[in-house]
Amino acid sequence: MDDMLAGVMRYRPNVASPYHYHEVCEHFYFIMEGRGTVETPEGIEPVGPGTMVFIPAETKHRLRSSPDNELFYFEFQAPNRFKTHILDGTPDELRWERVDGTVWVQS
Repeated sequence: MDDMLAGVMRYRPNVASPYHYHEVCEHFYFIMEGRGTVETPEGIEPVGPGTMVFIPAETKHRLRSSPDNELFYFEFQAPNRFKTHILDGTPDELRWERVDGTVWVQS
């Protein structure tokens, strides 16, 4: 739907999104299991179970799981009419495998 995009995500140990930002899109991460970090221009902050992270529109960021455990989290983005700009990494790092075996690609 155009108003929002939401999903439950899992990063294997030591996996990260590319450093990127989204035009006209705010979003949240809610960490359910595991530990990791969120990187923004303000620095790198640890995250763990129960942590809620707000990423304002156009804010550069990267989410990374720790080297020794998976990161299981809920992500909510709104609106779902945005363009992603990769600053460090590749477009392939914004591809996720669905549980049913299909691949979801963030635009």
